Amino acid sequence: MLLALVSGLFLIITSVSGVILSFDPIDNQLKDYAIDNADNQSFATVLDSLTENYIELIELKVDDKGFVKLDAIDNEGEFISAYYDVNEGKTILNEEEEGDSLMNFVRSLHRSLFAGQIGRIVIGCIAFLLVVIVISGVLLIAKRQLGWKNYFGKIKGASSNQFWHSAIGRIAFPLILIIGFTGTQLSLHSLGFFKEDVIEHEFDQIQFTSDDPIDFSEFKIFKNISIADLKFVQFPFSSEPEDYFVLRTETDEFIINQFNGEVYSQISLGNNYAWNRLNFNLHTGKGSILWSIVLLCGALSILFFIYTGLKITFSRKQKKVKEMFSIEEAEVVILYGSENGATKNKALKLFYELLSSGEKVRIDSLNNYTVYQRLKTMVIFTSTYGNGEAPWNANAFIEKVQSVRQIGDFDYSIVAFGSMEYESYCEFGKHIAKEFKQLVFANELIPLTLIDRQNKDQFGEWRKAFISKTKIQL
Repeated sequence: MLLALVSGLFLIITSVSGVILSFDPIDNQLKDYAIDNADNQSFATVLDSLTENYIELIELKVDDKGFVKLDAIDNEGEFISAYYDVNEGKTILNEEEEGDSLMNFVRSLHRSLFAGQIGRIVIGCIAFLLVVIVISGVLLIAKRQLGWKNYFGKIKGASSNQFWHSAIGRIAFPLILIIGFTGTQLSLHSLGFFKEDVIEHEFDQIQFTSDDPIDFSEFKIFKNISIADLKFVQFPFSSEPEDYFVLRTETDEFIINQFNGEVYSQISLGNNYAWNRLNFNLHTGKGSILWSIVLLCGALSILFFIYTGLKITFSRKQKKVKEMFSIEEAEVVILYGSENGATKNKALKLFYELLSSGEKVRIDSLNNYTVYQRLKTMVIFTSTYGNGEAPWNANAFIEKVQSVRQIGDFDYSIVAFGSMEYESYCEFGKHIAKEFKQLVFANELIPLTLIDRQNKDQFGEWRKAFISKTKIQL
């Protein structure tokens, strides 16, 4: 529980910051200098406008936001370092906009909690815990639905919070799994894991030739590489044969002859580089408004699951019971097995009624079954979980019944709660009844009572029978 609360606190921080950051790629794509139709624009086409407007090109880079940054010398001899509007063929001064400072602040919070290396470790652990939470949640849904074949079937017998937690969870889990997994991978990368390979080209510069030069825009390699695939281009420093283009795409780095476009060296950036880029793109939504919107929904759904998960958890927490008699004093013992809290509430209501009637009564979960020295009457309320299994607070009860012997004889009544929609209707209650039949010191006060979906009339009939048999006025 402590681990869940701590991880939940950090998940709230990362999810809220993730919601804010998901708007960044959307905003970037809507800016004037965002690249339109980048997949269909070749680098050769962009070079046409570049060579017309600048005396010397130094470097062109496509940053993580998908913007083209250019270092060049213009026709007036001025050095320029600015964003380049590929659509309009002009530069835009690289001045920080108002929203950039906010996004940088939120990005630092999201990545490291402003705590440097320690913060990145914490965020990595939280991302990994999110993966564990998702996987365990999916397994619990499958168990609740009685197997994988019913995974998307009707959700039965659930409260409002349980229903929506399960219904949305079984649809959203692939997306949240991607968010958690890629977040874990990016944290590991920032901590030095998955290091990218060192690129070292080996080529003979004597091979470089200046014969039959052609325009840059006619280079075959430039025509075949789109702006979407481009990472950066370093232009030749001079027109000497030993100077060349260095071009990097998402997957490879090239050494290119500046006169005829011949590729003298091509080296793959390696699997680690490709893996890191894939995780970055999936986690941030870079370059895709649609995927950014999907990630926004994912971050919001995490906040929703934290809220509904806490509601479900606290509904299951045992309320503090006052004026409880000890196991040495109690004459009436109420034991409950409750998965979601509804059955426990029924048991608590009976407990307070008996207490008000002056009975020496004790209430506890079935897992805490033990020897009660003055036991006269035992009442068992239990639900059934999954495919006829015990609720979480009753999963050790049968074993204890088989090993614990009470000091004297006692009367008992078993009330099983369930839903007739399930094939295993009240199965765990039936299992308890079968075990108690074998106890020579236990006398059945009222036959096993089955209650369908907390039916008040059925429960009322049992209550009347209980009053009649015990002579206790509730």
